[in-house]
Formats: sequence, structure tokens, C-alpha cells
Amino acid sequence: MLELRDVTLERNKVKILSNVNLKVNEGETIVLTGPSGCGKSTLIRVALGLIKPQSGEVLFEGVNLLALSDEGLRRKRHKMGIVFQEFQILEHFTVLENVLLALWEGNRNKKIAEEALRSVGLWEKRFRYPKQLSGGEKQRVGIARALALDPDIIFWDEPTAALDPMYVHEILRIMDSLAQRKTMLVVTHEMPFALKVADQLVLMDSGRIVEKAPPDKIFAHPSSYLGIMYRERLLDTKEALTKLAN
Repeated sequence: MLELRDVTLERNKVKILSNVNLKVNEGETIVLTGPSGCGKSTLIRVALGLIKPQSGEVLFEGVNLLALSDEGLRRKRHKMGIVFQEFQILEHFTVLENVLLALWEGNRNKKIAEEALRSVGLWEKRFRYPKQLSGGEKQRVGIARALALDPDIIFWDEPTAALDPMYVHEILRIMDSLAQRKTMLVVTHEMPFALKVADQLVLMDSGRIVEKAPPDKIFAHPSSYLGIMYRERLLDTKEALTKLAN
């Protein structure tokens, strides 16, 4: 489905990505996490063909995106959905119009956009404007926009990072549901979510992948310092929830 081979990206003589190898098989949910500034979001943009690395290959469905023309790359992106951290919706368009914009170059069937909004629980608010929505609802518009394309893979770039904590659960619930039927590459710090849905958890630091394995294996027997750190973080969360339950 998607594969990055020996991808290296350098800016101002600083390596942002260093010999990154990552494979996402069809139907898998891969969760990518690590400290801020480690290259996670950059990796997503390289995988989408938005940033060209100095070396390496980005293969999507067997085609090297780096070798495509602008038009060929645009056609390939029609099979990719992306949900951003900062919503990326237009304030002067209604909810429905924002979703229809995703279909601009393809099938602008209004029913497709309407069905996408129903799937995220926003049908009743389709004629509202973003300023009339909560943060969680704005992110659901972004999800509906991605789903309207019926993508082969969905990229999620820290989709809950800009949300008030009270809205995080509703977004994770939708993502959990989609993980059952979509291929997904998810950048997030939500470790309980990763433990529940990820087929593989990928830990990054300083532009490198330092550990990759099923999340239960990493949390049970981490092989990197970063794995140990995230394991302790998850255990702290479980301890806090246990105290609340008591």
C-alpha cells in the first residue's frame, strides 16, 4: 500500500529525516509517535508527496510518488485522505460546502458529501458555518471531507492536539470505528488509543525510527529508551483511572 524506503530529508545541514524505512500494508493502522520536533508531521507530508526528500523512495500502491509529474501526483492524492491538526476548513463556507470542496476535481455528487457528514454525526449542522461549531465539530468536518474522497489510505496528523479535552473522545471514537475498515497512518500522542487500535506502533526520535512493533509488545517489553518512557506514561494513565474508579 505505502512504503518509504531510505528516506532522508535535510534542511540547513540538519537532518529532519534520516534513512527512514516504513511500510503500511493494506488494512493496517500504523500509529506514529515521538517527541515534538522529531519529524513525525514531516514524514506524513513526505508520504503525501507534499515535501520532496533529498534521497529515498515513496511508493504508494507500487508507484514512486517522487517520480511522478505534478498532474500524476495530484491524481494519486485523490486516493489519499488527510485530517490535519488545525482543521483546515474555510470559515466563509458552510459545513456542506467545505466537504464538497474536497470533490472539486472528481465526482461532485452532493449525496457523497451528505453521506460523509451523516457518518460523523453532522447532518443536522450541514448549513452552519465553522464559527458556529465547537472544536470537535470542526474536526469532524475535516474527517467528513477526507471520507468523501473514499480514500485508500487516511493520514491523521495529530487530529486531537488542538482540541479541548472534552472533545478528544468523540474524535478517537470515530477513528476507532474507521480503523476497522480503512488503512490509516496516524500521528498521535494518545497512547491508550494506540494500544487499542494500532497494528504497529512506530516510535521516532531526531528524525529516526527507534522502535517498531505491535503496541502490546512495546508496552510489555520495550527495546528503546523511548519505548520505556511511553510505557511508563501509559501505566501512569491506568493508575490514575484506577484511582478515579475507586
